[in-house]
Amino acid sequence: MNSRNNKSKRSVIKYGEFSGISLDENGMSISLNNLPVASHFFSCSDFKVKDIGSSIAILFGQRSAFSDTNILNTAVEVRLQKDFTLEAVYSNHYKRPSLKNEKPFIEVLHEILRSKSLEVKEQTNDLKVPQTESAYRLFHVNYMNASYSNGQVLLEFFLVSPELISSLSQGYKPRENSRVKNIISIIGSLPVMTSFLDAFGSCIKEEIKYDE
Repeated sequence: MNSRNNKSKRSVIKYGEFSGISLDENGMSISLNNLPVASHFFSCSDFKVKDIGSSIAILFGQRSAFSDTNILNTAVEVRLQKDFTLEAVYSNHYKRPSLKNEKPFIEVLHEILRSKSLEVKEQTNDLKVPQTESAYRLFHVNYMNASYSNGQVLLEFFLVSPELISSLSQGYKPRENSRVKNIISIIGSLPVMTSFLDAFGSCIKEEIKYDE
């Protein structure tokens, strides 16, 4: 099959929403409105953030309330690619006013903490991954979204298909299975997840050198 002829038959598009990407006169942006929730949910009691070069590695773990060691019972490692959506993630959670509020999302969380007389729970730097292989999983993602409700923070991690971005940037309709995928969701208490977002924000702010 002649790839050039095949390409010419693809539908040409201008504006609209396609598989999690909104396209308008200002360019492309990720739209989560019509995306399904993740099939994997993980409850987090501890975390650790680490810059590993091309990605930011985040270890989310769960320990028993009766554990006296730093060995996690179960753990999920998420590796967020740096050179894709870091500026958007930082702007959405640390700079822009959040929904129904004039302050950024991270400031809203800190206000709720103070109103409840709670303090953030700092990350545990000497966390150890589970000793059994089945208790640990690794996911690669390139976008994150956070939300809050009823004392808990939900982090949703997504993988945006490179083919999706390539097609839309050239004005072509993406292939049917090329879309933004919700890979995994992490849920945790307000003190734990606010502390995580503080650490994560400091890490990506340094990476993108965001101007105040």
